[in-house]
Amino acid sequence: MNGLAKFFIATALSVSVLGTTIGYAQLSDTLNIIGTVDVTPKDGVFIYDVKEPSDGKIAVNSYAGTVLNSTTNLGTDSNSVATIEISVYNNSPYVYVFNAVKHMDGEGLFDNQNIHYGLENLKKGTEIDGGATLTFVLEFYYVNTSTITDTVLHSVLNFEFVPHADFVPDIAVTNATGQFKQILNTNESFTKLIQQMDDYSGNRHNASYVGNVVGASSDDTKLLNELFTVDGKNYLTLNISGVDTNVTALIKRENLDGNSATGDENGNEMTIYMTAVDFDSLSWFARTVEVFACVFTKNGDGEWYQIGQMYEGVAEPNNYSGGWGKNSFDTDTWETAVAYYGIAKGANIERIVAAIPAEER
Repeated sequence: MNGLAKFFIATALSVSVLGTTIGYAQLSDTLNIIGTVDVTPKDGVFIYDVKEPSDGKIAVNSYAGTVLNSTTNLGTDSNSVATIEISVYNNSPYVYVFNAVKHMDGEGLFDNQNIHYGLENLKKGTEIDGGATLTFVLEFYYVNTSTITDTVLHSVLNFEFVPHADFVPDIAVTNATGQFKQILNTNESFTKLIQQMDDYSGNRHNASYVGNVVGASSDDTKLLNELFTVDGKNYLTLNISGVDTNVTALIKRENLDGNSATGDENGNEMTIYMTAVDFDSLSWFARTVEVFACVFTKNGDGEWYQIGQMYEGVAEPNNYSGGWGKNSFDTDTWETAVAYYGIAKGANIERIVAAIPAEER
C-alpha cells in the first residue's frame, strides 16, 4: 500500500474517532493529545512516498512535511551517482509552486561538500495543482574530487513549496545580464568598455570600474547608455516581479579565480553589479543596499559566458569616488544575502567563484 493510499485511509478513519480525546495530529511522527476533537491533515504540499534505490547507496532516515533526512554513501568511484524517487501530494484546493531546496551546512545537516545534488522533473516555478501528486528524482554525485577520503553524506533537505500567490520568481537575467554578455562578445563594444575603464581620469573609483552612477563621469554614463540600448530600448534593467526596473550598475574587472588563462588577456573576469535602490531616497543611516551580481569569464579564444547564476547580495553604500556617500555602493564589501548550495550566506564574490566546480567555470 503506497503512502498516498495510507493518507486517505487515515483521513477516513479520523471521522470515526470524532468524540474522542485525540484532538490534533499533523502528518508527522508526533501525535499531540490536547483534549479536543479534530484529526486534520496539514494543508499544503508534503512528501507521501520515497523509493530508496535498490543499490543501497541512499538510506532514508525519516521524512515529514517536505523535509527529507537521508544518508548517502557513494563509495570510492568518483563517477558514482545515487538517485532517489520522491513523491509529494498537495493536500489543498490551491495551486502550490516549488520555490527552492532549503538546507543548512553543518554536522548531520549537509556535511560533505564534495557531494552535490541535482533534481530531475523539479525546478523553481514547477506548479502542483490542488489535490494533485508530483514525483521527482533527487540525485547525489561527486564534484571536483581528485582524492576521495569521505564517501558519506548526511543531509536534511527541505523541498519548499509555497502558495502560488506567495511565489516570487527569480530576478530575470534576460535584460541587463543578457545584454552584458552581448557586449563582452562584441569586439567593438568590448573595446569601448575597456578603453573607458582604462581612461580613469575624473570621478572614477579606480581603473577597474565603470558605472552609470549619478555623479560619475558623464562619459561613463553616456557609454553604458549607448552599450545597453538596442533599437531604442534600454536593457540596463532587471525584471523584478514582472516589472522591468532600471538599475544602477557597476562593471568591474578582476581576476577572481586566480587563473591567468581565463577571462581577458590579463586573466580578469568581468562582474556586473546591479541595484534597483533609489539612492536619492536612501536613508543616511542605511548600512547596506541590495545588489545583484553576475560574473563572466571565457576560456582562451572562446566566448564570454556566465559563471553560476545571478547572486543576491548586499553592499555598503558609498560615493563613486570611494568616499562615504549615497550615490553608489562599494563592491569590495559585497556579500551574499542568502545561502546558495555550497555557498554560505555572507560569502564574497571570490568565495562564490571558488565554490563553483572547476569544470563549471
